[in-house]
Amino acid sequence: MKKTLLILTALLIISAVPVFSEASVSGEFAYGFNTSGDVYESVFDTGDLIFTGTMGAASIVFGLDFTLIDSSGEFLSSDFIGDTYLSVDIMESLGLDSPVGMTFLAGITSFSPQNYFDDMMGYEAIDVINAETKTSSYMAVGFTFLDNLHFDVAIDPDLVDGVQNLFTNAYGSFGIVDAEVYYNKSGDGSSSDWSDGNFEALGANIAADFGTYVDGIDSLLLGAGGEYNIDFEELFYGVTGGVEISSLFFGASFAQKINLEEDPEDSYGATQMGLGFDARYALTKSLKVYGAFMMKDLQNVETDTLGYEISASYDFGDSLTAYAGYVTEGSGYNALGDVLDDSFFFAISTSF
Repeated sequence: MKKTLLILTALLIISAVPVFSEASVSGEFAYGFNTSGDVYESVFDTGDLIFTGTMGAASIVFGLDFTLIDSSGEFLSSDFIGDTYLSVDIMESLGLDSPVGMTFLAGITSFSPQNYFDDMMGYEAIDVINAETKTSSYMAVGFTFLDNLHFDVAIDPDLVDGVQNLFTNAYGSFGIVDAEVYYNKSGDGSSSDWSDGNFEALGANIAADFGTYVDGIDSLLLGAGGEYNIDFEELFYGVTGGVEISSLFFGASFAQKINLEEDPEDSYGATQMGLGFDARYALTKSLKVYGAFMMKDLQNVETDTLGYEISASYDFGDSLTAYAGYVTEGSGYNALGDVLDDSFFFAISTSF
């Protein structure tokens, strides 16, 4: 039934193309491979193609995710269609000029925090922000206050499986500061494995760029974030900082996962602390070199597997970038996906 609904939705959107007042196509693709000895692995990390059509206050989005093609390769199968939804600007449709904006969304999509904290660093000690919902059928309402404060609510009432996914997020920009607070409930809590997407989480993060207040510095980034997984009684938190002076950027991050359960043997994972560093230097406008180093288990330094990466990138214009380098276990700064231990990699990404 879901597959049939997706196909009908896609065909309906395609048939409506001639009546759009504005239409656009955008996409992002990333492909790479890494090799270690006789082992070779390829990674199709990103493959999104998005069609957007506008009719007055309404927008229709139809997305294809090439990384989700099933083994049969069937076109327009349920595994092939990505974000597909209708979005309506309520205030514009009513002809109201108000300091409060309201948008309604219905369709197939997923929701995640803004990740102000995580987005500051290319290299994370531990992934502090995990609360992305499953891709499913959602109805959502978004409010905007004075153009800089936002509040979103999304709900997925799964009538078939009896699961109700819920996502709420309050976020905004205040001068040099970006901040958010969010709550997410995904799944029915029947699984004890977080990788199944069953979790309930409450989190917040903040980031600021003080570069405008310091002479001789282009960017001075500071951030902090935390997330509490209610189901597994685990707290993630982290702090990060970075400085950019002319062509050089250097950053560092510390994160910790704390298990709050009385019996940690039954928990999702043990307490863990991680420390990461990364640096970037632009040799030219197009050519950049990178270095990154990570320790994921500071409590057991003697046995900790150290991860590092040395790589370079080259920009072919504004939309095509190639990456190449050497990566070890636990790394992944420019390398795509789950890389082989101690391997060379090559990747290419494009967006339009």
